[in-house]
Amino acid sequence: MEQEKPVKVMFIINQMGDGGAERVVQTLANYLAQKPGFRVSVVTLHGDGVAKMDREVNSDTSGGDGYPLREGVSRHTLFSRLLSRGVFKILMLPLQGLELARLVKRQDPEVVISFLVRSNLAHCFSQLFGNRKPVIISERNTSDNQYGSGSLKDRVMLGLIRRLYPRADGVIAISRGVKDSLERLGVLGDKVKVIYNPQPLEEIEARAQEPILEENWLPRDGFTLVTTGRLVEQKDHATLLRAFALVKEEVERASLMVMGEGPLKEDLQRMARDLGIGEKVWFAGWRENPFAIMKRSDLFVFSSKFEGLGNAIIEAMACGLPVIATDCPSGPAEILESGKYGVLVPVGDAEAMAREIVFFYRDPSRREKYARLSRERAGEFAVEKISREYRDFAASCIKKKPGGI
Repeated sequence: MEQEKPVKVMFIINQMGDGGAERVVQTLANYLAQKPGFRVSVVTLHGDGVAKMDREVNSDTSGGDGYPLREGVSRHTLFSRLLSRGVFKILMLPLQGLELARLVKRQDPEVVISFLVRSNLAHCFSQLFGNRKPVIISERNTSDNQYGSGSLKDRVMLGLIRRLYPRADGVIAISRGVKDSLERLGVLGDKVKVIYNPQPLEEIEARAQEPILEENWLPRDGFTLVTTGRLVEQKDHATLLRAFALVKEEVERASLMVMGEGPLKEDLQRMARDLGIGEKVWFAGWRENPFAIMKRSDLFVFSSKFEGLGNAIIEAMACGLPVIATDCPSGPAEILESGKYGVLVPVGDAEAMAREIVFFYRDPSRREKYARLSRERAGEFAVEKISREYRDFAASCIKKKPGGI
């Protein structure tokens, strides 16, 4: 009997660093790679991986990746990465589109999906250089918020999004809010499909049971809050620190662990000291296994000003943590179903956040209730379910492409 030809799937992303989109690519690629009949490749525009790792990713290797890919996933980094630095990251997008078009022609995948704005733009540019495969892009944030500062760079990026995104054959939005943002930028709604981020729930549960090697990690016998995310303005850790300072006035044994790296780290550390909570806040950096810490904590707090979805919330829920999140555009309200599965507070409202934290501390039965609801809701984001949605959407884009594949 003749063996069926494997389905080749290519994912494109800026780099495999330590962000939520990178985690999604890892989850999908690793899951599909272990399924019979699939051959998976991951292409990155850059090869630097996690910035703190002082090594560069060469073509067809995965060294330096924040989220490692399993054996069997082909890895390729564009040669144009050598010129794509600083302002040239934007100027080089057409050249990267040309390189992608040639790579797609050479490898001949059935499905190609890109993630993050620059990769999406390069993918769209590839059409101008002869790429005839369906261009499927995945938008991870509300771009009109992400690029809304009015700076020259942001105006250029929004202009490129408005010009190129509508050329895509299909667009995956990770929340209804992201879909609304795309429509405001001129992407027709019938091209856009909302598909939430996948979670490898069995892997998360297994990793959550692993020991924590540090002897001085904060959670011991007190009430532990945890958050994770890049230390950037969007995540608004400043509001969380102000809320925690208010909590400490009523809950002496409370502690806060902040997982993540970013340019605001020193400013936030200084702010914690100025608020008198420096000894009770641990800036733990980027963690390869955040789940072991989440599992041993009492409450997850999410303070963003805006999001595409809020991947960290789902990961925390998979670990059985009750959640407090800002009702920011967009994502948290969708994940928590407007408060059914967790507590929503206004953006930037430290007092409201502090009140809810103290409420959870004083009512263990409430923590147990929301922990149970978190685990229940997390099941809706299982990679088995979400990957089927990706496959169905890709198949519909292939079917609609003039001439097919």
